[in-house]
Parts: sequence; C-alpha cells; structure tokens
Amino acid sequence: MHRVTIFNQGVVSGFIREKNWEGLKAYLQSFISNNPHDGVVHLHKGLMLTLYELQLTMLLEEQKYDTAVDLFKDSVFPLLALTDDNLFTPLDLSDRVLKIGSFVRDKKNFPMGWEAARTTTLFDYIRLYFPHAIRLQVEDGGNALLQFVRVYEDEFGKQRYRCLACGWSIPLGQSLNTFAHHIRHRMEQLKNKNCSGLTINLLRRMNQSLNIVEGEPDFATFVLAYNTPKKRKIDEGSGSSSDAGSNTVESLGTGDTSAESLGKEVLTEGHVYNDPRAIVGEISKTNIDINMIIKSSSLGTVTDVIDEICNDQNVVVLEVQSVFLRKAEVCVESIMNFALSLEQITARFVPLIKYLPEDLHLKVLEMDVLIFKLRHGCYMKKGDPAITKRKII
Repeated sequence: MHRVTIFNQGVVSGFIREKNWEGLKAYLQSFISNNPHDGVVHLHKGLMLTLYELQLTMLLEEQKYDTAVDLFKDSVFPLLALTDDNLFTPLDLSDRVLKIGSFVRDKKNFPMGWEAARTTTLFDYIRLYFPHAIRLQVEDGGNALLQFVRVYEDEFGKQRYRCLACGWSIPLGQSLNTFAHHIRHRMEQLKNKNCSGLTINLLRRMNQSLNIVEGEPDFATFVLAYNTPKKRKIDEGSGSSSDAGSNTVESLGTGDTSAESLGKEVLTEGHVYNDPRAIVGEISKTNIDINMIIKSSSLGTVTDVIDEICNDQNVVVLEVQSVFLRKAEVCVESIMNFALSLEQITARFVPLIKYLPEDLHLKVLEMDVLIFKLRHGCYMKKGDPAITKRKII
C-alpha cells in the first residue's frame, strides 16, 4: 500500500507569503507524485493553474510583464493540451486560462483580493481531492455530502457552506442536498449556479455518495451543457470563471473568432462532423514547439515581426483549444473559421522563410499541413446537404 504524504498547509502558506513560486511548484509536484489515486499519479491541471495564477498576481503587480508573458506561454497555455488523463480537469479550465491570458495581454492587475481568493482555492482543492492527506474523514453515519463542502465565516460573520470545487456558497442553514443538485448540474431554475469546477472524479464520487449506480449521463453531457451559448458571470472571489477572453482576438483583423462566437449553438444531427480533437491536439503541440524554438533562437532583425505573428497564433490556438477541450461536438462553421484564422496567420511567415532557422521552418510547414487537414480532411462528408447549404470558404 502506498504511503500517504501529509499535506503541510503551514509550509505552503510560507511559500506563498515569501513569493517562493519555484519552491511551491516543487512541493506541489512532489505531493501529487506521492499521493496517487488508485495507484495512478494523475495530472491536476486545476491545482497547477491556481499556482500560476498566484505567481502571475505578483508579476503583474510588479509590472514584470515580459516574465508574465513567458510564464503564460511556457506553463499556463500548455495546460490546455489535450491528453488522455482528464480525470481531474475542471469544466472551467479553458475559461480560466482565457481570463488569465486577457490580464497578461492587457498588462492589467488582477482584482483586489485575488491572491487571498486563489490561496483559498488551492487549499480547497487539496481538501476535495486529497482528504486523506489532511486526515479528513466523514464519520460513519455522517452526511456524505460534507466531503464536497467546507463551512466558513463570511465578511459579515455569518457561517456558510462553500463548494470546494468552485467556491459557490449558501447559508449554513440550507440543506446540503443543494450541493448535490449544484454538482450534478440539476439547478434547473438557477443554471448559472451549477458547478463550474466539475470534474469526472467529482461526478463519480457524488453519484457514489448518492448511491446512483446507473442511468446517469456521462461527463460529455455536462461538458456540452456547460458550453451552451450563454453569458456566465465571472466570480472574482472563487476558483470559477466564465466567458473570459471573449475579445482576445479582436486585434487580429481576421473576423470575429472569439470563444463566444466560435462556440455557437451545436447543430442538430447531420450538421456535425467527425471529432477533430486529434488534429487540434497536434496543432496545439506544434504551436508550443514553435513558441519554444522562437524563444531559444536568435532571429536578428525579424525577431519583432516573428514574435507578433507567434503571439497572434497563440491567441487563436488558445481559442481553438478552449472550444474543443470543452465541447462534445462543434459545428462546421466554427471548424472552418478556426482553420481560416490560423491559415491567415501562418501565411504571414511566408515572406520570412529565408530568415527562419531550419527547425522553425519545418514546424511552420508542419502547422500548415495540420491546418489543411483541419479544413479539408475531417469534415467534408460527401453529399451532406449541410455542407452545400453553407458558404464554407
């Protein structure tokens, strides 16, 4: 049996107080490695994102904008890479990344109290997903829903229950069953109160606590419902976020390719094409490679131009990842808009080809091939009237 590593909140608080982000990162990574779930060490993207939010809070306050951009490119942006290990990936991961990206791009400080709120988010995450590491147990005969909430005192001295996954809260006197509806997305009258931090692991545990064995929709159903076009209020004080970064690509001049516009209503059966996630995943990986090559290369007089192209490409790839990571299905118009935007940006490399080092040249060509596949290789279902009724290109 694997020996549990106890979480030391005092040590973590010390790292945050001293702004020792490398120390905190090393501690969290070691903690995750030493506390596997069912013998498997999983990715905990939500936890690592909270760490980077804390670090970026300091960098933006200190006006270290170049360092903030590097951190976003090297550590925050790659969290959206698609993997097979999404057991602990929250619904709102891409929303949070987009929101962070907008603050970094605009050189804008996070709201007052952000560091304290994200510190709470970090400790709530540990309590929710590593209760054994803080020796937290629900006593036999106790309410199993207590594992998903925490009692706290608000600014008015009133006690409340707080969802450990997203920070949503209710007065202490209300029924804990409210959180069952909240986490299972059954808040019919208040859909914006459904849990934005829901994960596959959390849904499974909630169903288990309610003795639900069968008949529940799979996680993709929740992903699809979460991304139905709507405005979601940003909760500045919790781990949740919403329609963030919706204007992040306005400066590209390639049409409206924001997350909101690209995430339009999913079309009915017959209007939806093969799952493009494999190609989108490859585009994301290639884009990360391009970023790393540019960062480590000496590009001389074309450095600024290439940086600008790369930054524009990052924004669109981030939007693409945002939609495809969260949506179960994506309509053909969105797919073509994604590909067109990426194609127009990548074409700007062409006049600079002779200045590019060979490895960067090859990666740009690789991106061009992937964009072609995205446009023409996956979604042309011959004879489908849905194609002929639309102006695709």
